[in-house]
Amino acid sequence: MPLYRELTLGALIVLFLVIYYLRYVHFAKMPDSRHARLRLDSLIKGTRWLLIALLLALVGLIIVDRTGVLTTKTASVQTSHQAKAKASASSAKHTKSKTKAKAPSASSTTASSQSSDSNVISDESESLSSAHFQALQVVTKYYQTNPDAKEPDRVYRYRSEQTGNAGVKVTEIGGYVPVGQHQLKLTHVYWVYPSGMFDVVK
Repeated sequence: MPLYRELTLGALIVLFLVIYYLRYVHFAKMPDSRHARLRLDSLIKGTRWLLIALLLALVGLIIVDRTGVLTTKTASVQTSHQAKAKASASSAKHTKSKTKAKAPSASSTTASSQSSDSNVISDESESLSSAHFQALQVVTKYYQTNPDAKEPDRVYRYRSEQTGNAGVKVTEIGGYVPVGQHQLKLTHVYWVYPSGMFDVVK
């Protein structure tokens, strides 16, 4: 559109010059008289001012159009940069979100650590009820009579109350071996039934 307006105004100037030339030739061929000279002078002056006005209009139109095009290009470039920046930020955010999703949560890590640590206890003895002590003695006395060659230094500790086979309530006893300083690591689990018998669960 800007080029179309500039060409239109340029064509108008050319047409005006053609008309001026034809009129000038017409007046120049008239007999030399005061009236002819006045008409010719008037044509020259009027044509000069009109031509100056048209040229100024053409220059102003060119400046306005070129400035508008430059502004449009600048805005387009800024919009393109903004779009790229948003896309980059969105990609970075998406990547960060994926990395965060892949990383194990603190609670998950803590739970895993606690689960692992539950197999290691202090070697200090704790007070037990008579029933729990009797269940502990069942396992302890059995392995005192029938020691395990692979773990001769195994010790036994009460763990908890559980539900065994056929829904029978059992006392869970753990078999531990010393690890480190004042620590025991779980290696075996036993279920002691009220009848005085026990099963090796682990």
